[in-house]
Amino acid sequence: MQVIAFKNMKRHFFRFLVVTVVAVSAAVVTSCGDDEKSAPKLTVSSTSEEFEAIPNGTKSVAVTSNIAWSVAVQYQEGASGWLTVSPMNGNGDGELELTAQVNSGAEREATITVSGEGVEAKIVTVAQKAGSGSAGSLATGYDKGFIQIWGVRGQHFFYLNLYSGDLDFENGTGTGNMLSLELWSSADNDLESGAYTYSSSPQPFRYTYAGVAINYNLSTESGTAYEITDGSVTISKSGNIYTVYTVTYNLTTNDGRKVEGTYTGVLEIIDDTSPTAVTGLTAVQSGSTVILSWNTVIGASWWRFYRSDSPNGSGSLIAWTESDECISCTCHCLIS
Repeated sequence: MQVIAFKNMKRHFFRFLVVTVVAVSAAVVTSCGDDEKSAPKLTVSSTSEEFEAIPNGTKSVAVTSNIAWSVAVQYQEGASGWLTVSPMNGNGDGELELTAQVNSGAEREATITVSGEGVEAKIVTVAQKAGSGSAGSLATGYDKGFIQIWGVRGQHFFYLNLYSGDLDFENGTGTGNMLSLELWSSADNDLESGAYTYSSSPQPFRYTYAGVAINYNLSTESGTAYEITDGSVTISKSGNIYTVYTVTYNLTTNDGRKVEGTYTGVLEIIDDTSPTAVTGLTAVQSGSTVILSWNTVIGASWWRFYRSDSPNGSGSLIAWTESDECISCTCHCLIS
């Protein structure tokens, strides 16, 4: 009986031992999983970035983390403040936006350190290529452009804009480089071919304003901008179905920087001109009709007539004319 009891004890002990070992092992595995889940982590998507001497947009570095982190920027000796990093701190995943100023000197370098508690700091090295001399050259290889016609017919100017990057003027977003010129032409609907030079007074084949912007952000209206006060812009046109413009610019900013290059391509024409104000308006009632008459307005292609119960109130559309009816400048508007 004692032997049987001893055998049973051994059997029960073994069963207890197996259950205990399994339970402890499971506890150890669970504990390790919790430790891994809560372990602090910090990584960056890139360890090096490089800018051109004239930057064409910003750089982005993704931060992957489950802790709070902060950023520090250290410059090489003799070159400081040329790199902007945003944001300078965060908690969890985030993205660093790097913005560099124009470099007119030697190649330069900066080190970005991203650090957090309980993790190894991450280093991002940022370099910028050398510029071309003390004044520098701002020729930036524009690959897009448009012409916007402003002002009143007969007294208007052409706003020529050449740009690169992801600038979206319609929505006011994006970052890139651009060259803007306020050109005057004797033509009504397009720039005339020829050379345009600077003048403080509006006249054909002159530009009264010009500027160049580097790494310009449309939404924040920030970037490096220079005013142009000297030089010429030569425009030539070719093509049958589509007009291809060749714009050659040799300009100088007010601090002596050169803006040189050539753009060749199609330019969108945006007509934002307004006809002159209506003059000589008369109204004569004839039964249930009011006859409106006014002087001819150059540039008007159609008319819309609104009626309101007060001089400054909102009106409702009561009549309209199309372009071939504008010669007589008369409208018979029915009174109802």
